[in-house]
Amino acid sequence: MSAIKVPALKPGDSIGLVSPAGAVKAEQVEEALDLLRGQGFKYRLGPHAFSDHGLTSATVRQRVNDLISFVKDPKIKVI
Repeated sequence: MSAIKVPALKPGDSIGLVSPAGAVKAEQVEEALDLLRGQGFKYRLGPHAFSDHGLTSATVRQRVNDLISFVKDPKIKVI
């Protein structure tokens, strides 16, 4: 099996951010988002990135839809 080579990110590239498991609050990731912006990256948050559905961030369907929308988006270079 051969390895998949992923191109390195460059400033200006877009990153898709999702919460595939537990709920996350915006203030918990503010510093990381500032770091991404400071390095010249763009980012988009999945619609349910900051949702809270009890033990998980959102329903399974919502989390999968967030992920799939970024997989299908050619502007998103990494998730």
